[in-house]
Amino acid sequence: MKSQCVAAISEEYVLDRSRISNACLVLLAGVLLLLIKSDQIWSLSVDLAHHYALVERLLEPGGLGSSRDPSLGEMQFYPRAGHLIATIVARLFDSAIVGIALTATASLIVGWIAIAYLLSGFRGQVATRVLWSTAGSLLIGGGILRLQIFGKEIVGSYFFSQLVAQAALFVVMAIALRLERRSIPRWLRYGFLAAAILLIESIHLLPAIEGLGFLGLLLLSDVIESWRAGTPTRTLVRSLVVPAIFLVATTIAVIAHPTFAVMRSISENNGDLPLTLFRSMAGLFVLALVVLGLSIALVLRWTRLASDSRQSALPLKYIGSVGASCSVLFLLQWLAWHFGQGSEYACKKYVFALATTLLIELPMFVVASPKRLNIASKLPRASALGLKDSLAMVGIIVAGFFSAAPLHNEVSVSSIRKLEHYVKAMQAFRLQHGITGTAIAAHLSSPSPLLDYMFSIATLKAPRDETTLDLLRNKTPTGLAHLSMIVTARNDPTYDVQQCRVPTGTKTLVGVDAQCFVKAKNLNSTCHGLFDLTSAGATEPTLLSGFSSPEPGGTWTDATNASFRCEMPVAGASRSHAVEVTVSAFVPADHPQRLTLSLGDSATRDTVTFTRPGEVKVLTLPIGGASRGWLSLRFSMPDAVSPAQAGLSADARLLGVQVSAIRFR
Repeated sequence: MKSQCVAAISEEYVLDRSRISNACLVLLAGVLLLLIKSDQIWSLSVDLAHHYALVERLLEPGGLGSSRDPSLGEMQFYPRAGHLIATIVARLFDSAIVGIALTATASLIVGWIAIAYLLSGFRGQVATRVLWSTAGSLLIGGGILRLQIFGKEIVGSYFFSQLVAQAALFVVMAIALRLERRSIPRWLRYGFLAAAILLIESIHLLPAIEGLGFLGLLLLSDVIESWRAGTPTRTLVRSLVVPAIFLVATTIAVIAHPTFAVMRSISENNGDLPLTLFRSMAGLFVLALVVLGLSIALVLRWTRLASDSRQSALPLKYIGSVGASCSVLFLLQWLAWHFGQGSEYACKKYVFALATTLLIELPMFVVASPKRLNIASKLPRASALGLKDSLAMVGIIVAGFFSAAPLHNEVSVSSIRKLEHYVKAMQAFRLQHGITGTAIAAHLSSPSPLLDYMFSIATLKAPRDETTLDLLRNKTPTGLAHLSMIVTARNDPTYDVQQCRVPTGTKTLVGVDAQCFVKAKNLNSTCHGLFDLTSAGATEPTLLSGFSSPEPGGTWTDATNASFRCEMPVAGASRSHAVEVTVSAFVPADHPQRLTLSLGDSATRDTVTFTRPGEVKVLTLPIGGASRGWLSLRFSMPDAVSPAQAGLSADARLLGVQVSAIRFR
């Protein structure tokens, strides 16, 4: 008896040491990944700006307050539990961008750690083989085939809340599996899942709905297990009353949660989410059917195992249940969209869960055969732990992380943090000196106009209107005359007019009085003098149609037809009699460019053909006796072609001619 006690204590000691070593190795891998990738952001999507703006508001004393904030839009009502986590991190580093970036990257890492722990729920060699084969599956599917697996929510697009909530769901699943392994009563496990689902809903609705479906399918699989074990029907029904109540109550609570109504209305918006491999809704539909079939097969395999084997094969039930949940929910969303409810965009957002589940279920289906599972169930508990398992878990975490995260970042967190510091200093000056009105950030010397838009709405609190949207489109903002200040890069050729600078600034940024800027740049709509269409000039954007954004050489047309319009002044000495247009053209190899320039619907026109790149022409049209009113200068380019079509670059703009100046004489 004494020797048996000593053996049991010794085995438990070995198990504890193994668990600690396993956890330390996995934790070390996660920390290293976070340190290596902590300075990277892989998306300059508009979603980054909106999530950043919400974190900025939560950092302020009093948070969002009760009044509507025109700079937040729908983010005023967006579920914010994930943003509150980012806010805690942001306070540690005194930076909202660091808070949101670290929270997103940490969620990606934690999510893959949870997936690795889920798969380590097998026993013996089955766990090791499943983990390594899954790592290989992720490298092929996520790395080579570029499937949109878990983590790519913040690559390209920036679905911050969905990523955090999806990671939370995987963590909850891993904990629930361990509770079941320890034979915790069902009602306690289901109660834990119900509470966790409601917390996840406070982060994002989609993973919470997936969790709700997962809970229902766990209940169903337990019913099947009990039925196959020969449990009498009356006993079976009685034992499932409490879990069923949990499921119904949780469903009601999820629907009643404020997040449900908000996210349902947002789902009506048909945003942009390009798909890879499964490039159409039909392809996504097929993916869902494949995942559904695999999921059902895995759950049925688990229920058909011998009773002593099911405890060592719980990942079959858990991964199969969540895969079936995601598939069924996508199919229901697809049906709703098919009948005019929701949007295609809402359907596409299931792609991350579906692709991830597919790459996990395929190797599991092949490796975790009933024969191997039955053999593994007879092994001692201690044999399920070891260095090979720890290394296999690290392998799947690294494979999952790097298959989702690109090697090269769009922009560094440190560079945005510096810009953040300078823009905040300019905003503080405004508040200290009582400069009221709307201020925007433009040409901050950043790699993307997205950051101009982001700091305008988040830090300078400009409303989300056409003016700030023009920043996002990289166009000269409309309504400049109604602004109070423009924050721009020092010596920027477009916006930094020295005589208009306000008496403050930072090492890299200056503030420009908007009213002074409009007068200095002569931003008017009168057909008089010079309209400079290069980036060094500033032309009222409402006067242009069919044009792209200004560049150093001028502004390109981005259509086969474009126009410039201005208002004729009162007849008199200041009235112009001719208009000169300085123009060049996009002329790829063996593709001459024709241009017809005309004045409105009149017969006054001139047609020229450009045959050489860099060729510059000055076209002059007489205005004649044009009456008062709006004068329209029309450009027709029937041979316009994009650089992408010409095989020169990925630029998809339909380029015709580049106008550098329009002068009235």
